[in-house]
Amino acid sequence: MSQNPAIGRIVHYRPLPGTEPVMIGERPAIIVRTWGKTPEDKVQLQVFVDGSNDGFREGLIWRTSVVQGPGEGQFHFHEDCQEGK
Repeated sequence: MSQNPAIGRIVHYRPLPGTEPVMIGERPAIIVRTWGKTPEDKVQLQVFVDGSNDGFREGLIWRTSVVQGPGEGQFHFHEDCQEGK
């Protein structure tokens, strides 16, 4: 079930293979900007990474124009998580 994005919401981000150094699996992220108020609108994310274990020097990365969905390079809300079900 898609939800409306809002600034400050915590979501799960699924990295794009080949563009994120070594990130495997989902990472938590916070919506820092929305480009609308419907589930189809894009958002800006601050993604919490596992530092050097994910191939980054810092603990946060910025991802822009991310869409909601179950695929790679997309985000979804915790309530929509399929892991562990």
